[in-house]
Amino acid sequence: PKWMLPVTQSLLRGLLTRPVHKRLGVHGAGDIKRHAYFKGINWKALEERAVRPPVVPQLESLRDLRFFPHSKEDAVVESPPRAGVGPAAETFEGFSWTSPGLLNHNPAPPPPSDASS
Repeated sequence: PKWMLPVTQSLLRGLLTRPVHKRLGVHGAGDIKRHAYFKGINWKALEERAVRPPVVPQLESLRDLRFFPHSKEDAVVESPPRAGVGPAAETFEGFSWTSPGLLNHNPAPPPPSDASS
C-alpha cells in the first residue's frame, strides 16, 4: 500500500513472498533481523531484556488485569478486515489466493540446501 513506508513494504513483501524457498526468513530468523526495517534494534539487549519498553502500564496490584481483554470476544481481531474498514480494506478488496500445495495436499518444496554445511 502507498501509505506504508517503502521499508515496511519491503519487509511485508519479503515475508509474504509466495514461493516459500524465496521468502524472507526461509534461512532463519537472522534474515528477518537483518532487514532494514529493524535497523537500530539491539537484538542481544532485547534478548537479555535490557531494553526499556516504550510504555510501562501503571498497575494497581499484581492482579490488575484492566489492560487485557475481559473475554475472548474482546480479543478477536478480524483478519482480513471487513470491507470498508481502515486503509487496508481497499488494498485487500477482492483478494483471494490459496496455495496450490494446500489444494493438492502436497507439502511445500524444501528450502535450498546450504552448500557450506
